[in-house]
Parts: sequence; structure tokens; C-alpha cells
Amino acid sequence: MPTRPGDGVVPPHRPGLPAGGDGAVRLRYRYVDGRWWPPTAFVRIHNGTDRRLYCALLDLTEGYRIHPDLFPGSFVAPGGTAAALDGRPIRFSLPAGRPTAPGEHTRDWLKLLVAEEAFAARPFQMPPLHGPWPADSRAPTALLGALDRLGREVVHRDAVPDTPAAYDWTASTLPVLTEVPAAEDPPRPRGRPDDRTRPGPLPAPVDGRR
Repeated sequence: MPTRPGDGVVPPHRPGLPAGGDGAVRLRYRYVDGRWWPPTAFVRIHNGTDRRLYCALLDLTEGYRIHPDLFPGSFVAPGGTAAALDGRPIRFSLPAGRPTAPGEHTRDWLKLLVAEEAFAARPFQMPPLHGPWPADSRAPTALLGALDRLGREVVHRDAVPDTPAAYDWTASTLPVLTEVPAAEDPPRPRGRPDDRTRPGPLPAPVDGRR
């Protein structure tokens, strides 16, 4: 969902951003006051079923990092909606160290895991390629089901209980393309961004995530 000047938390009824023909949502930097500003967006999770479902959102970055910090996991009521990052705007930006220049872009893949029972999303966490392992990436001793087992095996290949609880689960992925407009794009409107949308300290879940 797009953000607008003055937005502090996700609005309840604003239409979402459309996906392109390739299924990806595109977000663009803005050029204001002589510099590029990264885009922000809200991410909502809607349960369109008649059952309470447990949901967790993984961010798979272009740097091969996987983290569940945007939405570590919670039950969503039938017909209900939840919001990532506690309903605050999420900043999508180029990886640290990459120049903010026309034509530059990066991708995130937001993967939603859904199950009938609660599961742990932390076992899916992985650092960027060649980065250090997170201190809390070990799975808990008590594994609740197939998703817990899958996450543990993907990360560590450790021993797991032989007969985990069985329950239905599914997953879906939304690609997000963040790009700096090319030089030949139409001129951008001038003006100053609203103070509440001007970049400040990044929230911990999205700071240096690649």
C-alpha cells in the first residue's frame, strides 16, 4: 500500500499498490532538494478465509538475507487484517554501499507463510551471503510442526523429532522492485517532503538488511 505525507500508521481502507505483469510491485526513489529519497510503503496481511490462521512474513533480499522482522508471526482472525512492522511505513532502499544513481535497482521477495497452528519463523533466518550467523537463529527445542521442521532443516540440517505434528500450511511470494528512475524519465515534481516522510533513523528491522 502506498504511503502519503503525514502517514504514521497504516490506513484501514486505502487501496493497495498494483502488481505489474510480472507480478512485482514497483517502488521508485524520489528526487527532492537535490538528493534521492527512498520509497516507503505499508504491507498488510489479509485473511480471506473463515478460519483463524497463523501468519509470518519473511523478507528475502537480493543479498541472500532472510529475516522475519517485518512480521515475525501472529494469528489473524477470519476476514481480519494485520500489518507488517506494527503498521508503520517500511522503507525500501538500495543495499548499503550501492550508489544511488539513475537506473540502479534492487529486489526483495516478501514470502508469506500461513498455517493453522503457530510456528516459529526464526529458524528460517539467514544472514547475507558471507555474513555472520544471527545469534538467535537456532530453532527452539520444542518444534510444533512441519513448518518448524522445514525451517530447522533448511538452516542447520540438525536432528529433529521424527513425527512432527501435521497441519495444513501454504506460502505465497510478492516480489518488490525498488528502483532509481532512469535519467530519461519525466522530470520529478519539486518541493520538500513532509517532515514525517523525510528519512530519519531506520527502524531496526529494515536497517542494513542486505
